[in-house]
Amino acid sequence: NLVIEIDESGQFLGTDSGCVIIGNAQIVDPNYLMLKVSFDVGNCGNLNGSYSGLGTLLDTQSANDTLLVSASNDAISLWAFFARVQ
Repeated sequence: NLVIEIDESGQFLGTDSGCVIIGNAQIVDPNYLMLKVSFDVGNCGNLNGSYSGLGTLLDTQSANDTLLVSASNDAISLWAFFARVQ
Protein backbone atom coordinates (compact mmCIF):
# COMPACT_ATOMS: atom_id res chain seq x y z
CA ASN A 1 0.00 0.00 0.00
CA LEU A 2 1.29 3.40 -0.96
CA VAL A 3 1.46 5.77 1.99
CA ILE A 4 2.16 9.46 1.39
CA GLU A 5 2.90 11.96 4.14
CA ILE A 6 2.27 15.64 3.33
CA ASP A 7 3.74 18.29 5.62
CA GLU A 8 2.34 21.77 6.31
CA SER A 9 4.39 23.32 3.49
CA GLY A 10 2.97 20.86 0.93
CA GLN A 11 6.11 18.73 0.59
CA PHE A 12 5.37 15.03 0.42
CA LEU A 13 7.14 11.68 0.48
CA GLY A 14 5.69 8.27 -0.27
CA THR A 15 6.95 4.71 -0.53
CA ASP A 16 5.49 1.43 -1.73
CA SER A 17 7.24 -1.84 -2.61
CA GLY A 18 10.53 -0.02 -3.16
CA CYS A 19 9.04 2.84 -5.21
CA VAL A 20 9.81 6.31 -3.87
CA ILE A 21 7.69 9.40 -4.58
CA ILE A 22 8.91 12.87 -3.62
CA GLY A 23 6.96 15.99 -4.48
CA ASN A 24 5.03 19.12 -3.67
CA ALA A 25 1.35 20.09 -3.49
CA GLN A 26 0.21 23.73 -3.62
CA ILE A 27 -3.31 25.09 -3.15
CA VAL A 28 -4.54 26.58 -6.45
CA ASP A 29 -8.11 27.41 -5.44
CA PRO A 30 -9.18 27.01 -1.79
CA ASN A 31 -12.84 27.47 -2.77
CA TYR A 32 -12.74 24.14 -4.62
CA LEU A 33 -9.90 22.46 -2.67
CA MET A 34 -7.89 22.33 -5.92
CA LEU A 35 -4.19 21.44 -5.65
CA LYS A 36 -1.32 21.69 -8.13
CA VAL A 37 0.99 18.68 -7.72
CA SER A 38 4.44 17.85 -9.02
CA PHE A 39 6.48 14.82 -8.05
CA ASP A 40 9.31 12.51 -9.01
CA VAL A 41 8.99 8.72 -8.98
CA GLY A 42 12.10 6.60 -8.54
CA ASN A 43 13.05 2.96 -8.11
CA CYS A 44 9.75 2.03 -9.77
CA GLY A 45 10.64 0.65 -13.20
CA ASN A 46 8.57 2.04 -16.09
CA LEU A 47 6.88 4.59 -13.79
CA ASN A 48 10.17 6.40 -13.04
CA GLY A 49 10.09 10.07 -14.01
CA SER A 50 8.77 13.53 -13.22
CA TYR A 51 5.03 14.19 -13.17
CA SER A 52 2.76 17.21 -12.78
CA GLY A 53 -0.99 17.57 -12.48
CA LEU A 54 -3.90 18.41 -10.21
CA GLY A 55 -5.46 17.05 -7.07
CA THR A 56 -8.59 17.68 -5.07
CA LEU A 57 -10.01 16.66 -1.71
CA LEU A 58 -13.21 14.61 -1.79
CA ASP A 59 -15.79 13.68 0.83
CA THR A 60 -15.97 9.87 0.71
CA GLN A 61 -16.99 8.90 4.24
CA SER A 62 -16.26 12.21 5.98
CA ALA A 63 -15.25 15.74 4.96
CA ASN A 64 -11.98 15.94 3.00
CA ASP A 65 -11.07 12.32 3.72
CA THR A 66 -9.88 11.36 0.21
CA LEU A 67 -7.26 12.93 -2.06
CA LEU A 68 -7.70 12.37 -5.80
CA VAL A 69 -4.58 13.04 -7.88
CA SER A 70 -4.27 13.04 -11.67
CA ALA A 71 -0.80 13.67 -13.10
CA SER A 72 1.23 12.96 -16.22
CA ASN A 73 4.50 13.37 -18.05
CA ASP A 74 5.34 12.97 -21.76
CA ALA A 75 4.86 9.19 -21.62
CA ILE A 76 2.50 8.25 -18.77
CA SER A 77 -0.75 9.46 -17.19
CA LEU A 78 -1.54 8.45 -13.61
CA TRP A 79 -4.49 8.90 -11.29
CA ALA A 80 -4.95 7.64 -7.76
CA PHE A 81 -7.15 7.96 -4.70
CA PHE A 82 -5.51 8.32 -1.27
CA ALA A 83 -7.50 7.84 1.94
CA ARG A 84 -6.72 10.11 4.89
CA VAL A 85 -5.19 8.29 7.84
CA GLN A 86 -5.72 9.91 11.20
